[in-house]
Amino acid sequence: MQKLFSLNLVLLLQGQTVSRIGSAIASLALSLWVLETTGSATYVGLVMLGTSLPLLLFTPIGGVLADRLPRRTLLVGADTAAGLALLSLVLPFYVLDSSDQVALIWLVCALMVSSTAMAFFMPAIMAAIPDIAPKSRLDDANSLFGVVNSVTNVVGSGVAGLLFRVLGGPLLFILNGVTFLVSAFSELFLKLPPPEPRATEATGYWADTKEGLSYIAAHKGLRNLLLLFTASNFMYAPAMVTFPILVTQFHNQPPDWLGYIFGALGLGSMTGLALFTRVHSDGPGRFRWFTGCMVAQGCTLATLGTTPNGQMAVVVSFIAGIAMAPVNVMFMSVIQGTVPRAIVGRVSSVGTLITGASMPLGYAFGGIALDLMNRNAPLMLYLCGAGAATVAVWVSLNADYRQYMSTLIGNSHEDARPAGARPGHPSLDDDAA
Repeated sequence: MQKLFSLNLVLLLQGQTVSRIGSAIASLALSLWVLETTGSATYVGLVMLGTSLPLLLFTPIGGVLADRLPRRTLLVGADTAAGLALLSLVLPFYVLDSSDQVALIWLVCALMVSSTAMAFFMPAIMAAIPDIAPKSRLDDANSLFGVVNSVTNVVGSGVAGLLFRVLGGPLLFILNGVTFLVSAFSELFLKLPPPEPRATEATGYWADTKEGLSYIAAHKGLRNLLLLFTASNFMYAPAMVTFPILVTQFHNQPPDWLGYIFGALGLGSMTGLALFTRVHSDGPGRFRWFTGCMVAQGCTLATLGTTPNGQMAVVVSFIAGIAMAPVNVMFMSVIQGTVPRAIVGRVSSVGTLITGASMPLGYAFGGIALDLMNRNAPLMLYLCGAGAATVAVWVSLNADYRQYMSTLIGNSHEDARPAGARPGHPSLDDDAA
């Protein structure tokens, strides 16, 4: 078996651990601070909409740059920009003694800069993982990053509610900026291979983005996978607006319990990843596990709407985390293992654009709908969870999707082929539109 760990992998994991803890704390603090400051679920949804739009709009450009420029430069530059933007919040909150309205506007602007930076960071790190891990160990490498994500969610979310109550949101936002700078420093020592030489003459960003879109359009199974994630994201986004209301108004618990719920979700993810590493997830096994976990995610979200107290919500969140982690690992691995390295950055960025397009709409819809529903958080969670599970079952019936998710990932991109196909036959969807 090929060696997985290297200095590059350790440096990436180290930087991600620090920055993700800060982001987990700040993310939860954001919804609590906006709800506390404005008293409106609609404002919470609109703030989440505004701060997520740059990630959506600029990710295609980030994907193109991930295939053209040194990926270390993109990673360091993006984390540095995000860190400095968040550190600027010292001015409205502690230096200028600004009003809540001015502070909220400044906060949204800083988060939009940070979101823009992440539009360049995410395609670069996704494209960098195949550079630092053997193809036969991609599931293991992505599982490690999944473990980091889960552990940081447990640690960050677990203490976020308490830290919010003790320190307040503004200081937590600023400390998040510090974690981005720590991550950037760690990434300075990465040694990644240069981008692959382009076989054709240099083209513009739009032409490169169009190439990624054309690749997705030409492979029905990949296209259906992205459409499934798009629909699921629209269902899950309102839940992020709903959780603070569920905890503080229906369970009558302090903000600490919102952190416990998200911490349980992260702990469940760690458990799910540990279990997932013991099963065979290549070929048809991947399709079965992926579909089962997608359906389970929706069912647990619906169940959260029926929990009578914070303790039960924590238990259900833990179960939801078990189902969530393998989904993300399999999603990344199947794309990294089937898309040629030379275009994986732009394909992943266009994929992010497609799947992420529904999240800002879901945030806005969730906030407005909650206010119209008199903040009936349990009903909102039930409807979103039931809808997500239904969509997962419906897409799983599509033959092209089943074939793509059952792709056998070999030791090279040329070896990735649908289960049962003979070597030498075209990879992915032979009947692509």
